[in-house]
Amino acid sequence: MINTQRLARQADAAGFDAQWSYEILRNPLMVAAAAAAVTNQSRLGTGIVGAFFRTPFDLANTAADVDDLSQGPDDARHRYRCAGSAAGLLRRRDSQIS
Repeated sequence: MINTQRLARQADAAGFDAQWSYEILRNPLMVAAAAAAVTNQSRLGTGIVGAFFRTPFDLANTAADVDDLSQGPDDARHRYRCAGSAAGLLRRRDSQIS
């Protein structure tokens, strides 16, 4: 995850609006969590999450944890977004996600 965090930090510093991960070799929710730990501005998201590899509770709980981690110190909005079928499992706590 060190390379993931280094790349996320560089993309954030370069002004990228968003950083998205998908499931291929790593858990995209853990990639988003690692990026959330070292970035402040970029929005974070997962495009493909293998819902059949996890229980609905684990998927929703992990997505909510990443959502909590992704609150930047200068940004009251949540920076994490989950796309696809898992989006219905993510508890929406505010209406500021655009």
